[in-house]
Amino acid sequence: MNMLRRKISKDLQKWNEKKPKECLVIKGARQVGKTYIVEKFIEENFESHLSINFDLMPDAKRIFEGNLDADTIFDKIALEFPGFNMVPGKTAIFLDEIQSCPGARTALKSFAIDGRCRVIASGSLLGLSYGSVPSFPVGYERVIELRSLDFEEFLWGMGVKEGVISHIREKISKLESIDPFILDKMEEMFRLYAVVGGMPEAVTTYLETRDLEEVRGIQNKILSGYRDDIGKYSDAKDRDRIFACFDSIPVHLSEENKKFMFSRIEGGFVPAYNTYERSINWLSEAGVIEKCHNLTEPRMPLKSNVRENHFKIYMRDTGLLVSMLGGETARAVAAGDSRTNRGAVLENLAAECISKCNHKPYYFSKGSLEVDFITTMRRIVTALEAKSGNNTRAKSLSSIKERYGVKRRALFEKGNVRKTDDGIEHYPRFAFAFIDSMYDEFDTKFDLDGIDELNKRVGDF
Repeated sequence: MNMLRRKISKDLQKWNEKKPKECLVIKGARQVGKTYIVEKFIEENFESHLSINFDLMPDAKRIFEGNLDADTIFDKIALEFPGFNMVPGKTAIFLDEIQSCPGARTALKSFAIDGRCRVIASGSLLGLSYGSVPSFPVGYERVIELRSLDFEEFLWGMGVKEGVISHIREKISKLESIDPFILDKMEEMFRLYAVVGGMPEAVTTYLETRDLEEVRGIQNKILSGYRDDIGKYSDAKDRDRIFACFDSIPVHLSEENKKFMFSRIEGGFVPAYNTYERSINWLSEAGVIEKCHNLTEPRMPLKSNVRENHFKIYMRDTGLLVSMLGGETARAVAAGDSRTNRGAVLENLAAECISKCNHKPYYFSKGSLEVDFITTMRRIVTALEAKSGNNTRAKSLSSIKERYGVKRRALFEKGNVRKTDDGIEHYPRFAFAFIDSMYDEFDTKFDLDGIDELNKRVGDF
């Protein structure tokens, strides 16, 4: 099986080197690679280590019942796992699926204060188990999120060298055109990323088989796992609505107006917002969806201008959305058919990339004016538009400047990097994955045989 390089590995190393008095908690949706990454890390960095998966080892939950002082916990661990030898200062304990053992989350405070070993916990549904935790270890845990592979990690897996990616980032940051060969190859791989997505098992399957049908089988298995989680972990009173919301996502994104409308679920009837609020929040807390709120106006601070009841919903992994849309959509995206679902796939992919670059995506819609995404870049309100076809007109970007004074505007299209006389920045669509490289004037079966040529074009730097 291919070993995928992940950016979170650096976070793990920094956490271990600093040796702070805190445990590490990694949250994220199921199947994003939490268990593999942590187990590999502790095997490579600790003389002694122990992994406890509370879903697979339910008896281990008894360790975290009753007294939760460090001595008692370590005595119980020694009895439950007699082969485990703790070496003070050189030992790591991994508590996997910690949402299934609320007492273990509370015990992180005892582990941190004691300091005899490093403790890493992970969980897929941590936000959903919030109410069952007796006492949170505030100040004694550091929480980070792991998502599916971003486009840069995907490129690493495909064999694209660091020098190529650095070259592309530099061109984007300086608003300079990219070599046509590199441009075409990156657009091809961005389409492939849209179809394969970033779920590690789906990416690994593609790298090993180059078969998109095999990939779709993995994606459908992951989607079935999400549905199983809904059935297993949601309250009975919310379950049917969660299923309905989840199943309606492709329908919403296939419409011209992609705003999430409960009337589409209820067959024309418009229920109160709070009827479905808990269902939407469940999917969000489970790491399945990304909510993108409409703004009352595109002004700082954006969060204070959110319209809570007006939002779009995107899948956090576009490959899973493509799988939900069906094989015909996957083939059309792979072939570069711009008519596919009126840009639903590109818009979802754009939202995913923006979020994975640590920018919160919003959108703005008022009257006839609608802008795909609004975010802040270098403390500047920025409007972003995604064009799936050959039409590069951006009337909305001109209007938002005239009516609201939004100066920084970017259009992502089929084309090269440039800036036009109207002040609009133009980028190829794959540049959504590199918006963290965009400087601004206000603050300084795919044919992938060309990867070797792509790497050669730029050199090793």
